[in-house]
Amino acid sequence: MLGDGSGASVLVPTRVAGTAQWSEVWTGWFHTCGRTTDGQALCWGYNVMGQAGSGDREPQLVPVAVTGSASWQTLTLGAYHTCGIRANGSAWCWGYNSGRQLGDGTQEDRPSPVAVAAARSWISLAAGSSHTCGVGGDGTLSCWGDNSQGQLGTNHAPWSSFPTQVGNATTWVSVVAGYDSNLALREDASAWRWGATFWATQSGSVHLPEQF
Repeated sequence: MLGDGSGASVLVPTRVAGTAQWSEVWTGWFHTCGRTTDGQALCWGYNVMGQAGSGDREPQLVPVAVTGSASWQTLTLGAYHTCGIRANGSAWCWGYNSGRQLGDGTQEDRPSPVAVAAARSWISLAAGSSHTCGVGGDGTLSCWGDNSQGQLGTNHAPWSSFPTQVGNATTWVSVVAGYDSNLALREDASAWRWGATFWATQSGSVHLPEQF
């Protein structure tokens, strides 16, 4: 669903419906979200898990506002869930939660944003298939959700319902997530990876961050 109101496939660029002025857009597997110039978050597309954040599970053919009055800094889209950082630095997630990837302490799907259960300010979030990671304002890195491929970087339980700190480093600056793996950067510009591995030199999973 391209947000043009038709629900049909198109072969040429088609303008997203509405008059919103956009500053950024992000894509997930089957849904898309954007942030307007005034900080509003809108989403559209497949919504059976509530990943559009519209408070329901109906397909959204045009952009609809994410429920709750808030100004957003950034969003990140996973396979069937969405997370974002509000202007005050708080982290919120919505959508599919079978892997506990929303970080609210439950396994319930949420069609509207719920606060990630951690009293901290966030500067970066990354949503994977069934997990989420984030960098806090204090430079710590935390992950939550499914850990079947080591994607939480903790080498612990098969899942976590709450943000769990990855190691003791306080120099993380950003993180990005793949399907069930992650890459993150530290202040010294070093890059680290963990989770399912599909690199040419190895296969399997890396359960703790390793530099490369």
